[in-house]
Amino acid sequence: MQDFNIESRSVLHMTAQIRAKQLAIRDAQNREQEAIVKTWEENGIDKSDETVSNDIVNSLETFYNISKSLNDYLKTQGINDIGYPIKFNKTDLQLKMALNYAKQQEDNLIDQIIKGKFYNGLSNDINSQELPVLQSDNMLSFWGNENSSVSSVLLASVAQILNIEPVPLVGAATNYKLHNPEYTLPQELIPEDYRFASQKGMLVFGDYQYGGHRTFEEQLVFGPEDCSSSVGKATYLSNEQIKSITTTQMKENYSKYDYKLITLLKDIVEPKQLELIEAGDIYVYKGHCAVIATKPDNKAEITTLEFSRNIDRAENKISGGGIYNYSLIDKAQEEPLNPIYILRKNLEPLPSQSSLKYFLSAIDEKYLNLYPEGPNEDVVGDCRIFFETQE
Repeated sequence: MQDFNIESRSVLHMTAQIRAKQLAIRDAQNREQEAIVKTWEENGIDKSDETVSNDIVNSLETFYNISKSLNDYLKTQGINDIGYPIKFNKTDLQLKMALNYAKQQEDNLIDQIIKGKFYNGLSNDINSQELPVLQSDNMLSFWGNENSSVSSVLLASVAQILNIEPVPLVGAATNYKLHNPEYTLPQELIPEDYRFASQKGMLVFGDYQYGGHRTFEEQLVFGPEDCSSSVGKATYLSNEQIKSITTTQMKENYSKYDYKLITLLKDIVEPKQLELIEAGDIYVYKGHCAVIATKPDNKAEITTLEFSRNIDRAENKISGGGIYNYSLIDKAQEEPLNPIYILRKNLEPLPSQSSLKYFLSAIDEKYLNLYPEGPNEDVVGDCRIFFETQE
């Protein structure tokens, strides 16, 4: 799955987006974990583990109830007032998962955190040669599922419960203002000691957010994306174009973004159609899109790079940026009235192709040089900074 060469600029850009955010999330979580360890060592000896465990569970339950009430209210509010990321935030669900895990751990939770074991008992180590695989088993892999974002919520919650000053969570969490600056949330829904929301905005967790951060005045290197905002950046659209791009626009108005329709796949897929598809093309199906990383194989399967999220389902959750495989034949037959669009943006080719492993190594090295301890504030710009000298 991850032994392909990168020969397309859009594939390289998506690789940089996914990896950079993954690295920033890891560093933000480690920063929070270090603060928890320091506080525990300084102040935790006088408290029994059971007492702390009860405090954490009770506080997480309070946070969850606040978030649930707030989200119930947000469901009734207009999208033009609150914006997509806040309207579709998953904080209550993430807090519920963190709460259930804390209950399961009983008095072992702090000890696990001290050991660098977060949600589901996993560490946030990064495989230097691979990207996250979306929908990975959440008991085996930290990345590509709910584990990463729930861990960030868990760590931030524990830090608050232990009265630790907030640390920078660049990549792991993002502050969103309400879309309408004249609009405010009811004060009675948001206690003063609840850090994840205010009357004017919300702190949301994860590198995927519905709407990305396309409405921000400036785009951020480590800001969250959705499927279309990430593809737009990978195909070198302007900030103004990023603001308007959606999967609907990509299908109905693709020329607006200098995309060309290569083929439509529906019902019966012809071999000659598959031969037209190149690495770097864009896959658009219904409300989702991705950058194609590999040509279709002899089973019409492709590997894509994308940002996606579905953590509401009971099993096989997806969240964040990563790799995902599709069978074009199966997808085309899934709903014949909804064809797969294969689009292409003519970009300047890379000077030479190299393996995914090579580019990941180069991106990791550039990140380490720029942010040896991880970014401690939002960085305005584009993920090209991680490969522009490595082309």
